Amino acid sequence: NQCFVIGANRIGTDPNFEYNGCSAVFNPMGEELVIVENEEKIIYCEINLDEVKNIREKLPFLNDMKLI
Repeated sequence: NQCFVIGANRIGTDPNFEYNGCSAVFNPMGEELVIVENEEKIIYCEINLDEVKNIREKLPFLNDMKLI
């Protein structure tokens, strides 16, 4: 069961809104790995699963979550 923070956003316009298309990938410490703004594009990012596991063991933030 893995969890990564990857945000994909729409780009372009419709009759009511304009979308900036800011998509990003962040590591477990919240540091930006990849960001793409204002362009339509496929992005790739390598995620070190050992790093994710080590950080989760040291900082078990997910244990604090309460499901409603």
